[in-house]
Amino acid sequence: MADEAPATGIVFAQPGDPNTSLTIAYVPREMRVHQITEDELRMLRTGANSPSLALLGIALGLVATSVTTLATVDLPNRTFAVFVAVLLASTLLTLFFGFHASRDFLAVRALIDRIERKGRR
Repeated sequence: MADEAPATGIVFAQPGDPNTSLTIAYVPREMRVHQITEDELRMLRTGANSPSLALLGIALGLVATSVTTLATVDLPNRTFAVFVAVLLASTLLTLFFGFHASRDFLAVRALIDRIERKGRR
């Protein structure tokens, strides 16, 4: 059974040595096409499906919490330093995730615009 070639493949072997065979098997491909409504395209266009957008919200919350705490509470030096470090780190994360969220949003919008242009032809 192991020496049998698949029905859709090509077998290359050294003459007289079945252990040196190479089999090329062709695998069928499948393409699925899904219909989508314009409302569903508009929902995609909002960009609400980006994980960077959710992380941006968390980072903005950290910035707001740190700023509020530093502005309203008298903290010991060590705790003050921790809150300043959290503020700096969350500000960098806000910039990072904001960049990625806007990039995701623009990429999705461009893809949907391309789909809509093709649909109007």
